[in-house]
Amino acid sequence: MRHLLCLAFLLLPVAAAPDEKPAEDPRRLKPGDAPTPYTADEIRKACPEGRTDVFRIEAMAGVTIMTMKFGKCDENGAEIETTVAKEDGAALGSRTRTATWKELQEHGSFPEKETTITEETVEVPGGKFDCLLYTVVQKMEGAGTATVRMYFPKDRAGPPVKTTRESEGKVISSMTLLKHSAPAAEKPADDAKPAGN
Repeated sequence: MRHLLCLAFLLLPVAAAPDEKPAEDPRRLKPGDAPTPYTADEIRKACPEGRTDVFRIEAMAGVTIMTMKFGKCDENGAEIETTVAKEDGAALGSRTRTATWKELQEHGSFPEKETTITEETVEVPGGKFDCLLYTVVQKMEGAGTATVRMYFPKDRAGPPVKTTRESEGKVISSMTLLKHSAPAAEKPADDAKPAGN
């Protein structure tokens, strides 16, 4: 899965027959955006009811632990409960929201001119993953830019297992997967191909 620069000849456009319409790429949500790491359907299959991801978040305000748990799921979307606590376990708050699978896919859609997609293996407390690394350079409020690096696992659609945000060469925030669990997810179709293939 997916180095956008390899085998470039495979990416050359193929002319469609006069009466044929070119197939749409389900990973490109709008013109000018890079392909997302997963389709909405891949996210649906990987996020059954009960899937739980626990992250450690480090920011200027301190360290927090965030838990995301999928509740009721159907063909359209899912209920997601998010709780946040201090490192010592003291609760800071929680909320439940409903999102469609397409809305969850949109979280991985970024302007193509600001995005570089490469492959990298990363090891975090939650495991070792072969990932698509999305590096996105964003303008900050006021002046300057921030570089956001998101490691999306190739074999497990959903949020990145590691995210860092840097400015002027310094990491200003990070989110790292501590642990995850889920009932058996649907097996991807044999012809499903991740972004970049």
